[in-house]
Amino acid sequence: MAFDSDQDKAIAARHDVFKKAAASGTLIAATHLPFPGLVQPLAERAPCPHHRIAHG
Repeated sequence: MAFDSDQDKAIAARHDVFKKAAASGTLIAATHLPFPGLVQPLAERAPCPHHRIAHG
């Protein structure tokens, strides 16, 4: 089963979304992350390209 018919374009699109979210400070919700499932992408990529938003 393939989820992306053009994997190179899918990877580029995801990188673009994360780059734009990092530049604007936009939070991204992901149901596969622990509660509350929000991350704030960062401009730098290593070692961890996002901040997980803490709960409580």
